[in-house]
Amino acid sequence: MLLGISTRTVTRLLTEQTGLGFSRWRMTVRAQHAARLLAHGHGIECAAEVIGYRTVSAFCAAFKERTGKTPGAFRSTLTCPNSGSEPQNCAIARPHRSAYSN
Repeated sequence: MLLGISTRTVTRLLTEQTGLGFSRWRMTVRAQHAARLLAHGHGIECAAEVIGYRTVSAFCAAFKERTGKTPGAFRSTLTCPNSGSEPQNCAIARPHRSAYSN
């Protein structure tokens, strides 16, 4: 009990506030973060790595499950001038792995 409340209470409050269980909520947050990265011109491999997926294929499947589009299809709908070009490297700050790890 790090916060002075039980895991069960945190889970119940999260579900009440978001309408999602923890796993669904986490998947949604990860997809939203990935969408922001893609919208800012970062590549699919970069987005997958930054949000903590071990493989691009797992990222693509999870992204499609939450958004209804593959990351590539999502990028093709963007009007951002940088969205079509893959960056040379993925030099952006990454959250601590445990923030998104399965």
